[in-house]
Amino acid sequence: MTRSVLVAQASRNGPAGRAGELVADVLATHGLAVDVMPAARVDLLDRYGAIVIGGPTRLGRWHRDACRFLQRHHTTLGHLPVAVFTTERHAGTHPNGAIERALADAPEVEPVASAHFPLEQDDTQEIRRWAEGLARELGA
Repeated sequence: MTRSVLVAQASRNGPAGRAGELVADVLATHGLAVDVMPAARVDLLDRYGAIVIGGPTRLGRWHRDACRFLQRHHTTLGHLPVAVFTTERHAGTHPNGAIERALADAPEVEPVASAHFPLEQDDTQEIRRWAEGLARELGA
């Protein structure tokens, strides 16, 4: 089983922040030790057995803090289970490959799960379902 999980959030406010907190809560209910931190402030990953990176997508780009997190930690992330998610405030928009473009700069990282949550309406059930599947993927 995974030692502990870091949810690295590119945004702590708005829909992306709420999505990250919900993912963390679901993982914790499955017995995983979970820390939630701003992606820009994470220095070391050595105490984590898995990483979740989340942030908003705007104008087809994933939040710069999520992209920078991938760039800074790509070598370590290549050896850990990693999950990624994006949020978008307006229904009908699409991330246009935002995660794929960010991951292209970190080819060592192969996510075990990824999701895009359009959050104009309340999408907590979809986020919950994704996090439940992620908990199973992480051995909880």
